[in-house]
Amino acid sequence: MWPASRVVPKELFPLGKVPAIVHLIWEFMEVGVRRVVIIVSKENGGLVKGLLDPAVVPPPKMANDPMVQRFLEMFKQVEFVFIPRPATTVTERRSSWQRTS
Repeated sequence: MWPASRVVPKELFPLGKVPAIVHLIWEFMEVGVRRVVIIVSKENGGLVKGLLDPAVVPPPKMANDPMVQRFLEMFKQVEFVFIPRPATTVTERRSSWQRTS
């Protein structure tokens, strides 16, 4: 997925008409999950929150598409909670990797 994943988070890559993360959320819905907690980084938090913002409405010509209808239904059934991931530096990650090796 590189180099595209340098710019777009992998969870936002499309699988068919919708991003991968939405497929996961639909699977959670099917088994009764009604609250989804998503850890977001500083870099991609705005993209993920924008995707899952119920205030954003589809263009009128797409409103009747079955995938769009399923996507909109998701907001009636699932509550989203976003938790910012603490920032880490490259040095901190390397140090962490060395401790676990």
